[in-house]
Amino acid sequence: MPPVAYWAIASLIINFVQIGILLRDLMPKVLPYDLQQIKDLFFVSMQTSDFIRLIKLSERGTSRNKKMLIKGAPVENLMLITKGQVYIEVDEAIIEVGPYHFIGEMSYFRDGKASTTIYAREPVDYLSWSYSDLRRLQENKPPLFMKMVEAMGKDIILKMLNQNKASKVL
Repeated sequence: MPPVAYWAIASLIINFVQIGILLRDLMPKVLPYDLQQIKDLFFVSMQTSDFIRLIKLSERGTSRNKKMLIKGAPVENLMLITKGQVYIEVDEAIIEVGPYHFIGEMSYFRDGKASTTIYAREPVDYLSWSYSDLRRLQENKPPLFMKMVEAMGKDIILKMLNQNKASKVL
């Protein structure tokens, strides 16, 4: 009966490793302030471990005194502003958008081209996800991708509400 015992031991080891992985994922993780703000605003219902997986797909970047997106030009990344302000041209008006807003999300849902021009005058820090990484995420981990789509949709709604408030003031 030694082969049966070996398989039983191997099965126990595999089960203990999987239990360890599950427990590690359930353990609360402390996030830096800026990431905690992002999680609280866009990914409230997401487990911290899933949020960290999503953040690991991103890259940090900085922009200053340049156009981040040009209307009609191809867009390759979804960006989330973490610090600073960008200026968006909308119907010959300029709208300021600050931290914790996405840029480039409309082109992801459309034809991959920027629907507006966005400038960064002062230093702007951001997280960016390449569209190819997002498409891979959609194929490999649909629930995680849907959380990202939900966050983009929430941001679009917030921008529309802010634009309506701004137009009522004018």
